[in-house]
Amino acid sequence: MLKDAISILLFAAIVLATGCRTDSSPRTVTHFPDGNSQTIISTGYDGEYELYKIPDHPENELDKAGQSVARVHLDKGRRLGFHLDEKGRPVAIAGVQSMPLEKGTYEWVMRADPGQYDPQKSAILTVIIVVAVLVGEALVILLLSDLSHSHSYL
Repeated sequence: MLKDAISILLFAAIVLATGCRTDSSPRTVTHFPDGNSQTIISTGYDGEYELYKIPDHPENELDKAGQSVARVHLDKGRRLGFHLDEKGRPVAIAGVQSMPLEKGTYEWVMRADPGQYDPQKSAILTVIIVVAVLVGEALVILLLSDLSHSHSYL
């Protein structure tokens, strides 16, 4: 029993160490909905970050995607987002770069470089594995306990 528990924990540790990889499909990481709010985040992954200006009244689905304004490659932990300068004008931030913007709605879309470790997905997977194995072990113990009790009456 102890040997099984050690094996389970070792397996979970291996899963956590090797981990799940991040999805490299494009996804919005921050947006500037009205040109008046400030949002600065720290990039979660190395990757390409593309700034889009979203039209106020898109005519079709393609228009909703917006127009690409800028594209940069940033390392994990860099600043990304939007702020207002001293005169209240919107500015996009990407690492050490600042880009003045026209009034409007904008968003930064990330395409993570492939092969990067995703700690959140890995932790969730590890918890699921440990819980599933512990539940399985508990069921086996209950089954064996019931079997041993049923044989004692024979």
